Amino acid sequence: MKNRFWGNQVKTDCAPIAILNALRWLRYSVNLRNAYKILYQACQCSESKGTTHSQITRVLRNISDVFPELKVSRKRVFSGTRIAAFLQGHKTAVLVSYRVKGSRKGHIYLIVGGRKGRGFINLFSKPLAYWVKKKPPTQVLRTKNGFPTAWFLERA
Repeated sequence: MKNRFWGNQVKTDCAPIAILNALRWLRYSVNLRNAYKILYQACQCSESKGTTHSQITRVLRNISDVFPELKVSRKRVFSGTRIAAFLQGHKTAVLVSYRVKGSRKGHIYLIVGGRKGRGFINLFSKPLAYWVKKKPPTQVLRTKNGFPTAWFLERA
C-alpha cells in the first residue's frame, strides 16, 4: 500500500511538508511531488533557515482562496484541551509550530486526531505517525520552548 503522507525531504522543509500532509489528511486531491515544489517556494524556505510564521500564514490564506471550503485560523494562545475539542470535528487538523527560545531554530508539525486519555496523533515526525501519549503536545512544548503558534484547519 502506498503511503499518502510525506516526511521531511531536507532538514528545513517541515512547513511545506506539514501543510501538504494537512491537505492530504483533509482529503484534498494533491499531487505530492508537484505540490511540494510549489509549497517549498511559496513558504520561501531556505536550506539554512526554513521559513517564518508570517510566511506560513500567508501560504495558508492563499490556499484557502484556492479551496474556499477550507477555514484557517491562527492562534498564539491555546490549550491542549482546545486542540482536543477542535479535533473532534470530522475534517479537522492542527498545525503547531514553535521556536526554541534564544535561537532561530524551530519546527512545525501536524496533529490530526486524539483519543481521550491516550494523547494525540502526530503525523509529522519520525516515525511518520505515532501517538504523543497522555500530555497534549502544547503542554510539552510550553515547558521546553515557550509558547507555540497553531493554525486550526477545518474543511466545511
